[in-house]
Amino acid sequence: MVESRTYEPYVIVERPAPPDSPTHTPRRWTVLRGHKPAILLVDERSPDRSGLDALLAAEGFGVYRTASRDSALDLLKTHPSVLMAVVRMDLPGMNPGTLIRELRDLHPGLWVGMRAEAGDHERANAGYRAGAVDLFHLSPDPRETVVRLIRSVPWAVRLRDAAEQERLRKESREPRSRLRQLFRKLASRGAMMSTVTVALLLGIGAALLTRSWQETRDAWNARMERILAAFEAPRSLLSPGDRQFDRWHRIEQLEVQRENRRDLRSSREEQVRDERLRDLFRSVPAPTYR
Repeated sequence: MVESRTYEPYVIVERPAPPDSPTHTPRRWTVLRGHKPAILLVDERSPDRSGLDALLAAEGFGVYRTASRDSALDLLKTHPSVLMAVVRMDLPGMNPGTLIRELRDLHPGLWVGMRAEAGDHERANAGYRAGAVDLFHLSPDPRETVVRLIRSVPWAVRLRDAAEQERLRKESREPRSRLRQLFRKLASRGAMMSTVTVALLLGIGAALLTRSWQETRDAWNARMERILAAFEAPRSLLSPGDRQFDRWHRIEQLEVQRENRRDLRSSREEQVRDERLRDLFRSVPAPTYR
């Protein structure tokens, strides 16, 4: 059965230690509610009952011990209540740096300590580079290690809480990043289609504007013809000579207006043509003479 990943706050309860307590200290770690903290020991088997396992169990910790890499990873996957891990650096047939890195990759908020000889600086440096946070020297009396592990519990809880908050932040940002990636894919794939669509819409718009302008011009000319016909209607009382003269005068005025519009249109076309020629001459580089 997989244990819960939720933890309750850990506090120090001031109470006198029992006479048979291995640490002989009045401070004892306890849990308000929920699971007790568990420690994964990647070490050799304890020779007797006075080893590190018994001392940690007496202090209220759950202890899982193994000497195998695969077993350590399986224990960490099966028991999420493991808050801390202690790896012995001189185990035969095992790369402790790789194991520490794998443990941290499996649980980014895991507190990992090392147990090594006092002068084994090479393995200690390798463990620190892999992600270990503390070093415990091998000694005949493990009580000092137990006391330091107890004092490191708040640090381990803060590491686990920080990793959990970071995981929640990533999950909250993940939908936005997915939408952003989807929009980028759609934009890259539909760039050509968007260009063709915009060009087609611009062409349709230009055709509609041209047709509308032509219809407006025809309607204006028809309206002017109706206005002229309305002006000519009351002139029927005049003599034929006067009516004919007046009609010729109006026709002449219309011809003058048409001629003026034609001249204006031709002057505008010449102006546009001159501007195009000037732009063309500006874009052509100047000739070079050798």
